Amino acid sequence: MSSGKIKIYIDGKLIECDKNKTILEVALENNIEIPHLCYDKRLLPNGSCRLCIVEVEGEKRPVASCTYPVFEGMKVYTNTEKIINFRKLTLQLIVSDHPLDCMTCEKSGDCLLEKYAYEYGIKEVKYYGEKAKRKMKDGSPFIVRDYEKCILCGRCIKVCEEIVGVNAIDYKNRGFVTEINSGFDESLKDTECLFCGNCIDICPVGALREISAERKGRDWEYKKIKTICPYCGVGCGIVVYVKNNEIVKIKGDKESPVNNGFLCIKGKFGFDYVNSKDRLKKPLIKENGNFKEVDWEKAIDFIYEKLKFYKDNYGSDSIAGLSSAKCTNEENYIFQKFFRCVLKSNNIDHCARLCHSSTVVGLSQTIGSAAMSNSLEEIEKYSDCIIITGTNITETQPVTSYRIRKAKERGAKIIVIDPREIEISKIADIYIQPRYGTDVVLFNGIAKIIIDEKLYNEEFIKERVENFDEYKEFIEKFDLSLVEKISNVKIEDLRKVAYLYSKSKASVIIWSMGITQHITGTENVFCLSNLALLTGQIGKKGSGLAPLRGQNNVQGACDMGCLPEFYPGYNSVNNRKTIERFENLWNEKNLPDKVGLTVVEIFENILKGKIKCLYIMGEMPLISEPDILHIKEALEKVEFLIVQDILFTEICEYADVILPALCSFEKEGTFTNTERRVQKITKCIGNFTCAKPDWWIINEIARKFGYEWGYNDVWDILKEINNVVEIYQGITPERVKNDEKIQWPCFSKEDKGTETLHIGRFKRGKGLLKIVEYKEPFELPDKDYPFLLTTGRILQEYHSRTMTGKVKGIEEIVGEEFLMMNEEDAKENNIKEGEKIKVVSRRGEVVLKVKLSKKLQKGTIFIPFHFYANILTHTKLDPYSKIPEFKICSVKIKKFEKLKNSRIINV
Repeated sequence: MSSGKIKIYIDGKLIECDKNKTILEVALENNIEIPHLCYDKRLLPNGSCRLCIVEVEGEKRPVASCTYPVFEGMKVYTNTEKIINFRKLTLQLIVSDHPLDCMTCEKSGDCLLEKYAYEYGIKEVKYYGEKAKRKMKDGSPFIVRDYEKCILCGRCIKVCEEIVGVNAIDYKNRGFVTEINSGFDESLKDTECLFCGNCIDICPVGALREISAERKGRDWEYKKIKTICPYCGVGCGIVVYVKNNEIVKIKGDKESPVNNGFLCIKGKFGFDYVNSKDRLKKPLIKENGNFKEVDWEKAIDFIYEKLKFYKDNYGSDSIAGLSSAKCTNEENYIFQKFFRCVLKSNNIDHCARLCHSSTVVGLSQTIGSAAMSNSLEEIEKYSDCIIITGTNITETQPVTSYRIRKAKERGAKIIVIDPREIEISKIADIYIQPRYGTDVVLFNGIAKIIIDEKLYNEEFIKERVENFDEYKEFIEKFDLSLVEKISNVKIEDLRKVAYLYSKSKASVIIWSMGITQHITGTENVFCLSNLALLTGQIGKKGSGLAPLRGQNNVQGACDMGCLPEFYPGYNSVNNRKTIERFENLWNEKNLPDKVGLTVVEIFENILKGKIKCLYIMGEMPLISEPDILHIKEALEKVEFLIVQDILFTEICEYADVILPALCSFEKEGTFTNTERRVQKITKCIGNFTCAKPDWWIINEIARKFGYEWGYNDVWDILKEINNVVEIYQGITPERVKNDEKIQWPCFSKEDKGTETLHIGRFKRGKGLLKIVEYKEPFELPDKDYPFLLTTGRILQEYHSRTMTGKVKGIEEIVGEEFLMMNEEDAKENNIKEGEKIKVVSRRGEVVLKVKLSKKLQKGTIFIPFHFYANILTHTKLDPYSKIPEFKICSVKIKKFEKLKNSRIINV
């Protein structure tokens, strides 16, 4: 018998199991059915429903199997006459206080109470008397709260508390009048409820339901199709409920290794855009300022003639393209292949430039690979110390924050380093609030403590790190007193971080755009890498560097080579071996071998007259780019603009031709999530318009140029990716269709993939310590513009709001576009909650409603970038990665009395 294992008997069957399990856990793992209503394996058990009772030899009374631990030699009996009668009694008592409307109940066919009543033969109400008078409560805009059906199992309360960490609901009263309540019996909209919908999915009866699915059908009427959420980089598994070719509702996929069935508001409710009236249905060509519907043949002919004209008359460098982190790996692959093979241009980029290009450049230099080094499950189960910096994780990747909460429950120590007091800081063991733009000096300070106090891992450094002596010499000269002066963080707090991080068995650093979107973004990443290399906190379970990707396939778009400096698989464009390899693989001569333009440079070169033609696939630069009035000017100037998208967005107004594409629910392919996991998206509904998959559109244009690549479907493209992209070699169509969800690198069909990177060695050989000097941000507050503006995301919205902006319920919750302001600043400027003010920078101005906050540092204004914050931001770039500094610029505020239906002033 293996260590930690014991032997028990269940109904006479000998079972070997872990000694730290409960009876119910062991039974379910061995396919022994024990009925239960309150238990869910993802939550802590509480034994409240008493339906899971069993007999244990030696115990005088039945025990709740969900809370009773196993022990060596235990004998359990799950179906004795005594136990069956007890269960029947429990069910009869529950049914006696339950509405008997199963024939019309929305949950019929998926209700555990209905299932067990059937199995135990509960045909009639045996106990009559007064019923609990539980009423319907307001859960709009998304949730039906039909508490007449509530059985008080507590699952909804527990998922809200244990997983989401919100406590929006709880028990009210005791005994017969107990009920579930929100706040002071308020509407959910007036509580802290995040509308993640996890309470609906975990409810075992019909008490909680989706408003949008009412009277649309019952469980057996739906097709249930597994696919991947189209929103953030977590890549949650979802189950799509389809009836009459319409998405009726979505649930989390409990079998997904990514999210274990849990979702956020966007994944659960954010699908209305699929049937939006703004969906593009046919190709459109602009004639005399108006769009005219045409067929695909005419649209492709038109594009071919224009692209050929610009290539022949102005050269390949006159054409540029923006691919999309929202499109599949296969679509991004064919997009960059089209540009390189057909148009002979490396002017290809996408939104990764604006979020993690500094991570890509930084980690590529220091350890050879910029991807997240550990899985989300590893962080939950194995990380003992978790540093969270530069990411408001509960809003940007809520499901990842659920993992952090479970890690905390397990005993992991949480360190939060962020200028803004974010939600996750509530559970932090250490919370540090530095000034904006001081990351380099802060992390250099931690590194100095690690070196001065000999907390570094000498053996790891000797075997796996280079440049230590030079780095040590630099750090020893570093003045620690500067840290407190510049960052406003006490040295003693840094010392706590240094000791906890370096001494923990497995430490991980998690970051996102609060680290990367600076002119020192790459250097910030160098500093984080330095900490991991000094302490050896990388290359083992739960230990490493974890940059969280923002969009559903931003990792995959980078992997596929939709970057001006890399061919697929991160092969440098200016390396002769790369060119020779791809010329051989693609059977194409004269591939472009100089680094192309980044997204910001593309628009600059449009204004300079160098870029004549722009092809945009699934991007919305009028929201995502810095200084968007500058972008607007470029879009007005570009001679020929192709827009390929699922919806008619603001950018379509500037297009010469618009191509209608299918959304992820209407096609197949793969997404690669933040933890390098390649997952299949599945066609859930048919599209009966003329819209096509993005790969088909690009392939048809290439065919017009005479290129016959032989792709009959998306899986033919993945087969080519297997041959071209080394880290994807073993992630074949067959394995993807078998739902294997493999993490790259995967080098063969037998390879199971790689959960943890950098075990034993780094891709570049040895890890490189980088010397980094502190530099101030480009534009800090001054007497003319005395406030610091920072930007970011909010939970309910996604990127440019192209998709979430079509969801009525989300817009109802978010309300009017807003900014956040420190309460003291507001008082000093005589500004009140809900008032509209004008925010002005050197680039432009916006008018937004004010929300007051104690969580912002004094002198700081926060504007969600979804609300046109980038009218205000500047275009100064990080010199290494060319990422703009979205996180810091200077602004001033003005009182604004009246706004006439415009968010932008003086455009």
